[in-house]
Amino acid sequence: SETRSIFLSHDQLNHCRDKLIATLTRCFPTLVWNANLRRCVPTTLNFSVEGISSRELMNAFDAAGVRVSGGSACSSGQSTGSHVLTAMHLPKWRTLNSIRLSFGPASSEAEIDAACEALQQAGEALRASCMIPNLPARLDQMNETVPFGSTGISELRALDGTRAWLLICRGGESFLVSDCDRALSELQNKLACRGLQKTQILLMDNGARQQQLSSGWRRLKSASGHSLIFETGDHLLQEPNHAPALILFAPYKDCLAELLAGKDAGLFANKLLLACFACEPTALTAYEFQFNAAAGATTIGATPAPSGIECNKVELATRLRNQSFTVLDVREAFEAATCHMDDILQQILALPKADNNSAGSALNFKVVPLSRFAQFILERLSEPRQERILCICRSGQRSLQAAELLRRIAGCEAYSLRGGLADLLAPNLSLPPRSVNKGLHDH
Repeated sequence: SETRSIFLSHDQLNHCRDKLIATLTRCFPTLVWNANLRRCVPTTLNFSVEGISSRELMNAFDAAGVRVSGGSACSSGQSTGSHVLTAMHLPKWRTLNSIRLSFGPASSEAEIDAACEALQQAGEALRASCMIPNLPARLDQMNETVPFGSTGISELRALDGTRAWLLICRGGESFLVSDCDRALSELQNKLACRGLQKTQILLMDNGARQQQLSSGWRRLKSASGHSLIFETGDHLLQEPNHAPALILFAPYKDCLAELLAGKDAGLFANKLLLACFACEPTALTAYEFQFNAAAGATTIGATPAPSGIECNKVELATRLRNQSFTVLDVREAFEAATCHMDDILQQILALPKADNNSAGSALNFKVVPLSRFAQFILERLSEPRQERILCICRSGQRSLQAAELLRRIAGCEAYSLRGGLADLLAPNLSLPPRSVNKGLHDH
């Protein structure tokens, strides 16, 4: 009798590739292929999506259960982009944000179908978070994990890495603060998707020094650059009766150091000062709080990570079973929509839920994306509380940043899971993709 091969035939590989191509093209209207598909092996696809960084795509695909790589096989893990694509003279945004998706002849068509479903879920989650250019979010999928019109401060990133902040005040007035106008068109598209077309744009750079500022704002100048200060930070809180805070937007940490050294009276008028830096390399240095600057507590810059801040999954299980913790999923909303951290923890650790009124510990779970962490800490500083917090993300990097900020700035007993979800799920556990509509409304 004829023996059936365990490997897909060349025609079957092409058919699988066509399924993946159709799904990706449908989900991402601005997708471009980085090679002539007719001249490529059928098992590898290399593409970039205009308006979405490779980091965001990788996080979204990973959360949905599809593992991809950035750049070429020879440059994975590097931030300089693919040298192969650079040699092909492709635009820089494509070389820096390329994604490589591969499968093999031992893959099954059922696995390819599952991958297409997961890619569809990731695309819908990104769309619901207003991350896909030229594809507005559908009203039935608008992300309620972090409502777009919610009061507070959020960090926005452009494709080139430009960092900006969106402030929505209690009365509905909104502002976008950016270091320069280089990526304003892209950032304004994100605002339009959120229904925030009337947002006032405020620029920090020198060319904007004549810009008219609204009430509550003023411009400061130091040797390292221009800064903007928002003097009514309590307007970013849901409840108006909290301690007021100043919020400084500056290109560099040196700007804050120079302003504090100059003893600007405005900086010393409030107990709380939140400084957001546009041009510092990591989110860890993007937010620095100063307690009671008038009393001299004006240490600038990141301090070493406190000892014992990271825990492994065995220590995690022990802590969560024996103590009450608030668990923070610090991934972005489009990741949380397709991979639900609370379900994973319940499944792996068999933890009681917060509403069970059980005698043991309770799992209190919140989705607080790192892009909203300034708001989260601002609320904690304005209304201090005793709370144990465990931060989790995909790989442990973002959660470590979050835990360090909580310990250093808000004085919380905070921990980070070393290795993140990737380590927690190893080696064999996986969860099926869940409805984006359900995921966006669960928390």
